[in-house]
Amino acid sequence: FGAGGRLFLADYRMLTGAATGVYNGAPKYLYDPMALFAAGDDGALVPVAIQLQQTPGPDNPIFLPSHGVNWDLAKVMVMVADCNVSALYFHQARTHMVIEPIVLGTHRQLAASHPLHILLDPHFEGTLYINHTGQKTVFKAGGTIETISAATRDSFRALAVSAVDDFPFSQTALPANLKS
Repeated sequence: FGAGGRLFLADYRMLTGAATGVYNGAPKYLYDPMALFAAGDDGALVPVAIQLQQTPGPDNPIFLPSHGVNWDLAKVMVMVADCNVSALYFHQARTHMVIEPIVLGTHRQLAASHPLHILLDPHFEGTLYINHTGQKTVFKAGGTIETISAATRDSFRALAVSAVDDFPFSQTALPANLKS
């Protein structure tokens, strides 16, 4: 994206429409921002523009570093969106939920002496226990997810389902991944 491949867009459109929760009587906030980053000569990414919602318009300005405290608040909103997306969309859904059927399939269909079983088994250690325990603690009603995240538990469940539904699993194979 951009001239010389030095511009990068972080797009959080997957959060559009997510219902937000309440904590100790105070509302939580979650935007679906777009953040534009530029790579410096040293390769470090620097934020250069932030729009807090997907739809352009007068009620949705683009914030720049010159906007002072509003710029700082916009960066916080991007960080909140990023934490929510990283935790659920990528980590929970595209790691734990995607790997569980692979763990089960490996143990059910491949002999313990099969080379793939031997290769994968150490990476599966604890996965089913972690997933089960997470459902009973982190993702239960009133659990950790409702305490620390901005979206409601139901919104997170819907987001997790869409993350898996939209996951191009065939594109994760090494040749396809390297090509993209």
